Amino acid sequence: MLLCDGQSVPDEMKLLFSNESPELSCRTTFFDSVTQSCPLELRELGEEMVRKYTGLPHATVVLGGLLSRNKLPTEWAKMLNYIAMDSPYLKSCFLQLGLFPKDQAVSTRKLLLLWIAEGLVIQQDQQRMKDVAEDYLNELINRNLFE
Repeated sequence: MLLCDGQSVPDEMKLLFSNESPELSCRTTFFDSVTQSCPLELRELGEEMVRKYTGLPHATVVLGGLLSRNKLPTEWAKMLNYIAMDSPYLKSCFLQLGLFPKDQAVSTRKLLLLWIAEGLVIQQDQQRMKDVAEDYLNELINRNLFE
């Protein structure tokens, strides 16, 4: 059991070295494999995605979890196109979806509030943060990355 109190000193998460990120992603993506090796047809796509998050252990693990759900090259290419997009906030919202079980229904209201509470939604002009979060969700749905 992990306990947290005001007297404890939090662990400081360290950045990964460039050779550690692909290894961590591979272990997370292919955890059911005895050899834990990435098939050749997926290796280049996987390495390119991991480079986007090199050094960030949590993002690397979440990405590996998302990739483990579908190991088709076409799906990985879609994921790479998404990750290459400009909005770091939208990327973060998408990656956070990897924390939920694959076929679990998630309350839209709770999801939007979670994104806002985590600081993933940035207020734009006079728009309410809830409206911006809904725009993010709609963008993910339009890209066929979320149902």
